[in-house]
Amino acid sequence: MFDPAEGRVNAVRRTDDQVAACASFLSEARCFERHGELREIRSDHPGDEAMTAVDVGTGTCTGERAVSDSELLDFEGTVRELVRLAAGTTPARCPRALRSGRRTPRKGVQWEYRGLSMTPPRMPPDFWEGQELPALVQRLKSLRCDGVDDKTAEYDPTPEKLGDLLAELKLGAQLSTHLKVPVTFQTGDKSDIIFEAHGVRCTVEVEHKSTADPFGAVFHPHPDTLAWYAEEGQESWQEAAVRLNNIVTRLPIEVEPFTEGDLSEPRWGGRERQKQEECCGELANWLASQLEGWNQDRPVELIHALARFVITPLSSRPGRIAGKTMVSPSRIHEFASSQVSNPISMSQWFRKAIERKANIALESPQRCAAQHLVALVIDEAYASDGGVLANTLLGGLVWSSDEKKGYRTVPAFAQSLYHQSLDRGRRALLDLAQFDSNETINRIEGLFFNESICAGVDGVLALYYTGELQALLNPFTSRNIEPLRPLFPMTLSPFRVRAF
Repeated sequence: MFDPAEGRVNAVRRTDDQVAACASFLSEARCFERHGELREIRSDHPGDEAMTAVDVGTGTCTGERAVSDSELLDFEGTVRELVRLAAGTTPARCPRALRSGRRTPRKGVQWEYRGLSMTPPRMPPDFWEGQELPALVQRLKSLRCDGVDDKTAEYDPTPEKLGDLLAELKLGAQLSTHLKVPVTFQTGDKSDIIFEAHGVRCTVEVEHKSTADPFGAVFHPHPDTLAWYAEEGQESWQEAAVRLNNIVTRLPIEVEPFTEGDLSEPRWGGRERQKQEECCGELANWLASQLEGWNQDRPVELIHALARFVITPLSSRPGRIAGKTMVSPSRIHEFASSQVSNPISMSQWFRKAIERKANIALESPQRCAAQHLVALVIDEAYASDGGVLANTLLGGLVWSSDEKKGYRTVPAFAQSLYHQSLDRGRRALLDLAQFDSNETINRIEGLFFNESICAGVDGVLALYYTGELQALLNPFTSRNIEPLRPLFPMTLSPFRVRAF
């Protein structure tokens, strides 16, 4: 049993940082509960990898068996993603399955939300102002970080801008905790963050990376978000969401959607997400038209090319839309495909953001200190294991079945960069990345071989929604990265930040 108020797990031993991780996710879930949305999440699979249930209202986790440390953290990721997706019943498609290389949900496993009305795909400003932002500001001030008030005053009070603000503040808090020194937030034409630690003066450019669930944005908007759609929304899919909600709430019915996987799979490109939103808006308008004048007293199934809806009578109004069930698995597009029709991949999503920030460093060198990092704050559960980012920067990791080893290639044009890196004493970094200079052909070419990246960026940081940090230094840069190496663990994987 876990008590987030005391930060303790009884009956199962945990390390301090794992307890902190669980406290973080339960605290976030309780935040939803205070808005009258979430009380319990339960798995109907008694032998599931995680615990059987979490009661968010009381802050306790219970299960039919003790679980391992890694399973508990997997459950953390699952709960966060379920909270983000939608209401009702949905097939389990959790981070654990992604980490283990499986891309389809296990059959027969369902996760159920109890007492959940609508989960906000895009938080309205008053939600964040009243919940996360004040606590985060207080934490930063307790860490003696400078520039917090100036940073918060710089942002417009819109959902998107507040998301970017929270991203920068959360990164600063985790950096300060890890480095055990205050960081300074900067505004205007300066880099976002600067810190001095152990003789190192380093600037950081921050990019917030998140994706919205288009189906949830249309069919399961938070009531405050829905009001914002009605008052200020300018998109046709927002109008469709308002229209559908108005019709459903006037009827004594429950609408249960069953969707194809590709309707809800993550889209990493803005235009592709917009197309998904428009598609969901058209679906909502179709459903609204079917429900106008509805007077059926028995369950009815409505079938559309993209989804089907089971309409069940209720004893009284208002009506509601249950969470979706995906009838086919969706794909996580991690890397670019040779097929032109495939959407933008997660790797391309990372790559464009890093290149954009690297170009800022080249065009405005006055923004950069002696050391300069690009940081991604990644609020997306399916992009949280660190492997895709490492392969994006260093190149794809190849497995040789003959030699029973993994390696990364060094392209022919980059052989000189590899040997210069050796001359600079960076063999430890090269070996950590498993570079083999005798291998030159790889479909996934690392971004760290790019000239503009080498010239302006010492490395890339990532902060994941789990609170983990990842630090990937660029072994091929001509810049002096040696002072940065003692500041971060010698690993390519995300690591848990330890408190003071």
